[in-house]
Amino acid sequence: NGKLLREARELSAQKHTEADNNALKANMASQKRMLEVVDLYIRYLDSQKKRLSALHQDMEKRYKVAVNTYHTIRLGTELLGLVRNTQTDFSRIFSFRPPELLLLHDDRFSREFAEVTATLRGN
Repeated sequence: NGKLLREARELSAQKHTEADNNALKANMASQKRMLEVVDLYIRYLDSQKKRLSALHQDMEKRYKVAVNTYHTIRLGTELLGLVRNTQTDFSRIFSFRPPELLLLHDDRFSREFAEVTATLRGN
């Protein structure tokens, strides 16, 4: 648009018909308005760029919070599972009762043991 405005100024410096001069003046006025619109549009785009940048930063923060929350919940769930499994294991361990060893106190076993011992000694 700046090139068109320069061209229109150069042309208006030359000798033209009144109609051509009027057309060039109208063109230059339109081109100046277009330059103003371009300037306003650039400011508008800059403003939108700043808003988008702020939104992007906000979304990045929120995403990081969401990921942190996910990891926290996942870790908490795993910890609860570990605690439950450990409680179950301890419950099984502490409820275990070894069989009573009454066999050593059995009279029959004592007699057999005495017989084997005597045989081994050669009696």
